[in-house]
Amino acid sequence: MYVPPEQLESFSDPKVYLEYRKKLEGSFWRNFDAQLRDSETSKTSAQNFRELMRKRLAEKPELLEQILPDFPPHCRRLTPGPGYLEALTKGNLSFIQTPISHFTKDGIVTNDGVYRRVDAVICSTGANVDFAPPFPIVAGPYDLSRDWRPEGKFGFPYTYMGVATPGLPNLLQLHGMFSSLLEE
Repeated sequence: MYVPPEQLESFSDPKVYLEYRKKLEGSFWRNFDAQLRDSETSKTSAQNFRELMRKRLAEKPELLEQILPDFPPHCRRLTPGPGYLEALTKGNLSFIQTPISHFTKDGIVTNDGVYRRVDAVICSTGANVDFAPPFPIVAGPYDLSRDWRPEGKFGFPYTYMGVATPGLPNLLQLHGMFSSLLEE
């Protein structure tokens, strides 16, 4: 973030610097309830994102129900980025959700048996959604690298309030916006 030299100089006054920091931090903390599942702000955000997506998919409105996330906004990275939805509405693109069965020399075959010739295949696995650490974190019978995997003992980052992990009393973490989803 670029800060002009004049502004940096103004920070030598503690009151000016405090005001600047409060303004910067306030934009985040003022909207903290948007991070909480089922809060009014979260529900309003979901409605706003849905409306934004509807407008951006105006050329192919049937796509909205196919790609609308089933999780609240702020739960994951806000998607889609600029131009993504608009690209899905173009005539030279087919939105196919059928899983790929296998690859051929010059195409793909989906699970429904349909062969599609392709010039390129772009693999996008998304984010690490299991949050299992890539290294062992062990205490007694627990190993979070194993137990937090989808097939593990817990199947997700099992935490108390997104901060402490039962059975690992000296391990504290901050799962941030995911905390409200992990308390179940």
